[in-house]
Amino acid sequence: MVDFISEIVTPFLTRTMFIAVTTLNGTGIAIYFKDPIVRKWKTFKARKWLQRVPAARVSNFFPNRDRYHMYRDITFLEYIASANRTLSYCGHWLAFTIDQHNTLDALCDLAKGKKHVQLTLLDPELSEEVLITYATYFNEDKDYLLNQIKNTWNKVETAKKNLDTQSQEHFELRKHKEFISYSSFWFDKGHENQHILIDAKILGISRRDSYGVELKPSKNLVSSNISLFDRYSKSIEVLVKRSKIC
Repeated sequence: MVDFISEIVTPFLTRTMFIAVTTLNGTGIAIYFKDPIVRKWKTFKARKWLQRVPAARVSNFFPNRDRYHMYRDITFLEYIASANRTLSYCGHWLAFTIDQHNTLDALCDLAKGKKHVQLTLLDPELSEEVLITYATYFNEDKDYLLNQIKNTWNKVETAKKNLDTQSQEHFELRKHKEFISYSSFWFDKGHENQHILIDAKILGISRRDSYGVELKPSKNLVSSNISLFDRYSKSIEVLVKRSKIC
């Protein structure tokens, strides 16, 4: 919630000479600022808009990948390591995170700690149609994408083989052939502190320019069409069901 307030307040702070005052209570949020031009107090009422954010079960928002660390108090590797029981990744080929954030090592460390890790990645045997669709969507060459997918599989399969037998049992690899426009990390599925990080891709723009949304379930057990957590969790479960274990 604080991040959303900051996003709203910042434009006003940049064009006013006074610090904005925010109030948060059970009825909503009001932001007061003094306009240096008209010299009078105005009120920006954001209550209705801000109420929709928690209703959708959005706990954090990242406009691009560079903001992932800025809007968290921990690094990405620490974020991965925060899984208490399970961590499930569903997506494409993990190349960016593997190459630049040592994410694969962090995932292996989870498995060594007897925490279940599940990686559902694109199958190298994609149909030509799906491969071309991905290339168009990500604004990349299709041969480059296929190489990225194959390279990831070489890395994750090698990493699993290097684990001891018990750790390998906690490291599950799956392949899928679906077109999806997002990737996800699902932390501690089915447990009290579960949450999902969605990394959403945009047509015609590189995967590096995606944006992220962190989602948490409602405290009650009633499923809701308003909840993005409910909708994305169902989508992820469908993808895993349609995938094949390696």
